[in-house]
Amino acid sequence: MAPVLDYGACDRLRRLTFLVTVARLKGLRSVQLNEVITDSCPFALMEFISLAGMDVRPWKGDANPPQLQLDDQCPYPDLGTVERNLPGELGVAPPEFLEEWLATYASIRPSAEVQRAVTAAGVTRETLGVHVRRTDKVRAMPGRHERTVQEQRREEAQMERMTRERLARGGIRNAYVASDSAAGKEDWTGRLAALGLPVIAHGSQYTEGRRRHTGGLDFFVDLFALSQCGAMVVTRMSGVGLAARYIGGVNDVSRARRPREPEAVRQLRLRVLALARRLRVHTFGGR
Repeated sequence: MAPVLDYGACDRLRRLTFLVTVARLKGLRSVQLNEVITDSCPFALMEFISLAGMDVRPWKGDANPPQLQLDDQCPYPDLGTVERNLPGELGVAPPEFLEEWLATYASIRPSAEVQRAVTAAGVTRETLGVHVRRTDKVRAMPGRHERTVQEQRREEAQMERMTRERLARGGIRNAYVASDSAAGKEDWTGRLAALGLPVIAHGSQYTEGRRRHTGGLDFFVDLFALSQCGAMVVTRMSGVGLAARYIGGVNDVSRARRPREPEAVRQLRLRVLALARRLRVHTFGGR
């Protein structure tokens, strides 16, 4: 089994764990990957992680390994994704496969380098993990799984309320802040400090003009640090937060919901999008 992985890091993890789950249910102990370095993921996953009980190797076959077909209707593991993509020859029910899929996330292990950095951060089950996703999911005209700047602001206001509510329940001594942008991390470091929380953060590097983290070490340190927190507060489209939840078994997760859009605003946005599509068809002869 040897798919091409050329998506963002969290979606690569989704496809990788799906593939490994299929392999395990087939009784296989090794898979091969052809990881393609892209702007949205400028590093190879397998340089920073391993999967317990599965030998994951670079693809060494022909120049065109098979693609792993996994639809994008849902950006995280769920029953609907399983029902749409489960290979029929496996002979397992979708709920059983979903359980195995989530268990595969829990089998992901950090490299020694990642583990050293996570240990140095000092995250415990009394740490509140906060992940803020801003860059690639915020658009003036959002599509599927995206939102406007105004929606993002409302989401983060929700997150502040959720953070206050979680702190009121007790058991939190500090916070670990992660984000896909330096501005997001700086902003939330200030917000949490204002709530009286000592803040932990890995010194991630970001390159202007490049989405998300610059390097795999920074991405995976944030991911595994969040997975060791006792609770999390995350933006609605935080793939990192969801992956951390599955890896570490973090059950106490507050996830922002999409704010309700005023009907007049929604109708105007839909009309503008329809007009944009018509102009694109007229100008480029597209469909």
